[in-house]
Amino acid sequence: MIEREPAARLYAVYQRAFDVLCEAYEVLGSLPDGPERDEAVLAHGQATDAILFGLRAKLIALYPDLEVPPEAESTETGHDPLSDVIDEPLKIDGQVLQRLSAFRSRAKMVDLPGVDPTAERERLSGILNQLADVLHRDIEVHPSKRWVMEQFQHSLVLVEAEDTEAREHFGSELETLMDILGIDSSDGLLTFYLGGI
Repeated sequence: MIEREPAARLYAVYQRAFDVLCEAYEVLGSLPDGPERDEAVLAHGQATDAILFGLRAKLIALYPDLEVPPEAESTETGHDPLSDVIDEPLKIDGQVLQRLSAFRSRAKMVDLPGVDPTAERERLSGILNQLADVLHRDIEVHPSKRWVMEQFQHSLVLVEAEDTEAREHFGSELETLMDILGIDSSDGLLTFYLGGI
């Protein structure tokens, strides 16, 4: 088992690698259509997934505190929307876990508009897949609405700078996850980050 200190150092390295890889999506999206670009996008997505789910996620499973909490407070209001979430227990069974697995496996952001949204779709789908993996792995240990919304918050801070249509489609995917988990409302969390969907 990896000790805490080297695990933290590895986590920081993997996070930097992921951040750098994300910068490449814009370049990939500018490449001309064709099999070479498709192959490059696929390989890039596989590399990103390997860092998120093959390397970083295993460290988080060992030491959950390694995951850096999002900068939740708004610089304008100083308000953390997570504090508005009314907690409630969730009923998690095998069917819920199967539906989470199905969500993880299916294509996401399929209706994302644009001339060629492939790179954007890959980037946002990666964030959603990471979220689905965390939920599937830990929801039985943390069967509560507030915990789920905290995981949502980690993802939402990553898409605040996206354009309106991308945020809307991302929010729709989150609402699908809420339906799977039996959560009726985010208590304003989605609206805070996405500006209303």
